[in-house]
Amino acid sequence: MGIDIGVVIVTYNRLEKLKISLDLFNKQTFLPQYIIVINNASNDGTESYLKEWSNIPAYYEKHVINMPTNTGGSGGFYKGLQYA
Repeated sequence: MGIDIGVVIVTYNRLEKLKISLDLFNKQTFLPQYIIVINNASNDGTESYLKEWSNIPAYYEKHVINMPTNTGGSGGFYKGLQYA
């Protein structure tokens, strides 16, 4: 069940924490309408993981943006909010 809310997640080299965060969204009673993940040029396998994650069916839309450079937290959220 989706509600009219979106989520923007910004990540940089925190693959294990990202996996936990994304898994917890699937366990919520009320799911968001969409999740946008901004990969801030991670070099720890995040891009490959997000490619697989985006192809797993879910009750919400999945969007992944792989940034060419690390723009920091504020730059990542800025890009995510622009996209949203």
